[in-house]
Amino acid sequence: MKKIIKGLVVLIGVIILGVILMAVFKLCPPVGPWPTPPWCTISEVSSKFTPEPLSYLPAVDNSQLNNSFMFGVGMMDLWGRLCTTPFTCDDPKEDIVKSFSRLKQIGTNLVMVTDFYQIDRDKNIVNVTGGGARTISTEDMKLLVDQAHANNMKFMLMTNLFEKDKSRKVLNFANPTKQDLDHLFAEWKTKILTQAQKGQYDYLVINPRDIAYFFEKQADNDYMNNKFVSLIPELRQNYSGQICLWGPPGIINGFANQYDCLVVDDAINNILQGADNNLGDITNKWQGYLNGITYNKPTFVLILMPSYDGALTDGWIEPVGIHYGGDKYRPDYKVQALVYEGFFRAAANHPQIDGVISYGYWWNDRMYPNTLDIFRNDLSHSIRDKDAESVFYNWAQSAR
Repeated sequence: MKKIIKGLVVLIGVIILGVILMAVFKLCPPVGPWPTPPWCTISEVSSKFTPEPLSYLPAVDNSQLNNSFMFGVGMMDLWGRLCTTPFTCDDPKEDIVKSFSRLKQIGTNLVMVTDFYQIDRDKNIVNVTGGGARTISTEDMKLLVDQAHANNMKFMLMTNLFEKDKSRKVLNFANPTKQDLDHLFAEWKTKILTQAQKGQYDYLVINPRDIAYFFEKQADNDYMNNKFVSLIPELRQNYSGQICLWGPPGIINGFANQYDCLVVDDAINNILQGADNNLGDITNKWQGYLNGITYNKPTFVLILMPSYDGALTDGWIEPVGIHYGGDKYRPDYKVQALVYEGFFRAAANHPQIDGVISYGYWWNDRMYPNTLDIFRNDLSHSIRDKDAESVFYNWAQSAR
């Protein structure tokens, strides 16, 4: 009997210790007949979106986007389980259902997800198997696409290419040889053909992001763009969705008529250069920028606007920024919201703009300092749980 009692005491002690450790490290047990700890229900509650009134924005004028305007969101370019301690991990795969449900709540009808490859020092393109930007498996891609479609959202795949072992140093963007250009394209071609068969996407972006093949001389850019065009017929043999070209207007101009759609992307501080921190000035800057975009093809404007004081001047910053301490950066949700409000007001007067993609939407509801400590999503271009998300929501509702 004493052994039984002793065993029960030890068991109860282990359970109590386990609960304490779970509380300290915010660990959650699998769903079951047992009670769910209170710290495990926070994300479920906070994943429900409630628009916030923004007193600093004047009333919306008579401008209205037409009901065919696409309200797109690009998820933060992360994939794969990433841990900063054995007890502190994030995995976007675990957040697909809640995040895509929230996107539907704010009026999103297009979601972009970024997949990943690396280029090595031999200029070969390889899969990514570690870190927080891994190559997405076919099985996981199906989960993403199915969940988007279940929420009545179109799905767009953007593929990122970043450096391995400081390979950027061996890439000659100033004066590449024809052999180099042909090799880079041949490597990319095999990957994009693989990508086309990994999921039933509605949109597929054909050229790489991050280490994009954007060269200093226009002749080299044109050469590579013509290579991409030559890939389209082969893509269409196994892919039935829309094929898009991505990039700044100066790079993609002259090739738009070869594609089904365009994703236009420029540094936000270049677009808004010299703008004062007020809605009228920001809207006027957007008007001038959008005036130069006339492709006569479905055109999406991709926005990377951070939420820190000074972002209008300094632009994008890396969201992985544990060193952003002290007074170097301070969160500023108002300036981000003004940029989105100004864009929508300008786009309402430009029918050639068919949609927006708000890039960098965080995968979960945890905001710094309650997320992995290497991320500063309070400063980054994510609009989740910030004023700009309410701006996005309000315009999406008015367009419906």
